[in-house]
Amino acid sequence: MRWPWLPPSRGDILAIALCVALGLIFAFIIGPRFMRSNPGFGPDWDCTNGPQGAVCVKRVPPIPAENTKSSN
Repeated sequence: MRWPWLPPSRGDILAIALCVALGLIFAFIIGPRFMRSNPGFGPDWDCTNGPQGAVCVKRVPPIPAENTKSSN
């Protein structure tokens, strides 16, 4: 049986290896930058990635402690 295509040359194999290497670099180094969980609401928001997108909840500021001194 004859193959309908030519066997890959050395240049073809090097090009495929280069594409695989660049894909791995993107996936492991550059990719996590795009998957941050805070989509730009600000530092007072807690965001997590869910199965259907980001879920963000605004943090409630702590209630300041009231003055406990008695006025006697």
